[in-house]
Amino acid sequence: VVAKVCDFGCARKLGPNTSKDDPSPSWPHPADVMTARIGTQWYVPPECLIGTPYPDPSHPGKLVYSPYGVGIDMWGLGCLMAECLNGEILFEAYSEHDQLRKIQDLLGCLTVKQRDMYTRSPYTYQNLPAPSHRPTGVRGLFGYCLNTVEVSFLKSLLSIDPSHRPSSATALGDDVWADLFDGET
Repeated sequence: VVAKVCDFGCARKLGPNTSKDDPSPSWPHPADVMTARIGTQWYVPPECLIGTPYPDPSHPGKLVYSPYGVGIDMWGLGCLMAECLNGEILFEAYSEHDQLRKIQDLLGCLTVKQRDMYTRSPYTYQNLPAPSHRPTGVRGLFGYCLNTVEVSFLKSLLSIDPSHRPSSATALGDDVWADLFDGET
């Protein structure tokens, strides 16, 4: 079984990596200007929903960007896998604000850094949405159809903190594949 997902809509030059366990290069390249809005909203990770670039008050003339890297691809893969499992878009929302609320309802609160960037941005016109209830969690939503290894893999792809998402190399080496294909990868 081979699955290929491709989108070059926001392709960038390779630069320093953002994933702790990935020795390969990633993007953004330090000199690259990041795109404020990327991808289809329902598949966009929290780090890309927290606000557009805004002037850095401590460095006049510079902008503060929400950093993103290869973790956005792992997030998108997690969203697609979840959609394949239940036949519905995982984070279908009518606005970015609603999207953040739905993400937090399932996965818990944003990181401290993400909450700080959201509240500092002059472009965020609403308060940061808090989860409307105790987070459901990946196990709560998919525990009926996934085993422990599969839940763990999906949770890693949908980690709110992008530095905790696996690299593509790590994802390909995950035990989930051996479990799904009886050791034949």
